[in-house]
Amino acid sequence: ATVNLHCNEFDHDFLTSQADSITIHNYSICDDSQKTAVDTTELHEEISKVLAKYNHTVSENCIVRGKSGIDHSVDIVGTDENGRTVFVFVNDSDENNQEIDSRLIQILDTMPKTAILVGFSSISEKTKSIASKYNISIISSQNIGEISLEIKKIIAAKAAQK
Repeated sequence: ATVNLHCNEFDHDFLTSQADSITIHNYSICDDSQKTAVDTTELHEEISKVLAKYNHTVSENCIVRGKSGIDHSVDIVGTDENGRTVFVFVNDSDENNQEIDSRLIQILDTMPKTAILVGFSSISEKTKSIASKYNISIISSQNIGEISLEIKKIIAAKAAQK
């Protein structure tokens, strides 16, 4: 296949081999009102520490087979001595609605004992209703300290239910 290009500025056609390329740098200026992205590496480390503190064996970036036979990617999996699982899904996407719907499907297919969704900022009431119905915890914060504290509360509450 031959790819032809058209120059709108000088109104002529040419081949890609005839084109010159240049690097164009793109910068954006953020003001304080814009949220900064969470450092997912640091966040994973903090979550792993919390789970380890509550005697969970921790694995990151795991593939878990659901009841449907489909493999799902789970950011952090914690397993206690009784085989009860904690799945933590970390949002690193700007498209919250599609991402959270995808995660809900994964949780419903894999059925962990505890499921926690982290870093989802704009969540519809319908999604919150579904999450609460299936005992899925959602942490909307972008602050690693707050996220860590909330996960501690969730895990401590689940440990007390034993």
